[in-house]
Amino acid sequence: GILSLFTYSGMALTNLALGYLNYATRIVFKSAKIIPVMAFSVIIVGKKYSWKEWLSAAILVLGIVLFTLGDVAASPAFAPVGVLLIAAALCIDAICANFEEKNFFRCENPSTTQEVLCFASLIGTGYGLVSLFASGAWKAAVAHSMQYVQVVPMIMGFSVLGYLSVSFILSLIKYFGATEAEIVKSLRKVLSIVISFVLFPKALNWKYIAGFIAVLVSTVYTFYLKSEKRQGKGAAK
Repeated sequence: GILSLFTYSGMALTNLALGYLNYATRIVFKSAKIIPVMAFSVIIVGKKYSWKEWLSAAILVLGIVLFTLGDVAASPAFAPVGVLLIAAALCIDAICANFEEKNFFRCENPSTTQEVLCFASLIGTGYGLVSLFASGAWKAAVAHSMQYVQVVPMIMGFSVLGYLSVSFILSLIKYFGATEAEIVKSLRKVLSIVISFVLFPKALNWKYIAGFIAVLVSTVYTFYLKSEKRQGKGAAK
């Protein structure tokens, strides 16, 4: 129930924020999600990070922001209400990821990713239905689906893809941790833009180049730090 509440609240606040922020601003904030995930992993899970790891995360955030803004025509617009909503959404998402890691995967009897996803989605659907009927928005939703009959099959297809995506993310959290999962999710944004270059050729600009270099430096540096940590643990044994 608590996990579903975190998940639903994060999605709801993100959607509300889109009414006040443009796409470029949303990209900037979502790209920085790894920072609150690391911060809450210290508070909730009890992890410790060196200043080098914080630096690597900051370089990654900078690289992703530059790389993704290179793909956006508009400049960020920081509406105060929207900033507050998206910041709250990021914090809730960060708490959610670490809550999953600590209470479902780093416990005496860990859950499977399928169990977590099934019950979180089921209870979250309940929260969504209550909100939908309480607000009266269900009437407009039904009317829209009746008018555009292709919407429901598209939503069903999107749900299948979403299930697969979340399953992979939960597996990353279970076996590697919330911070590592967020790093992979951040790199996914860069990969999607790289693929778009292949499918839809476009002109390069300085943001793409600078962003790619920053992401590459951060990725190499992160692998180096992980290797350094493993060697340190091996020496300690």
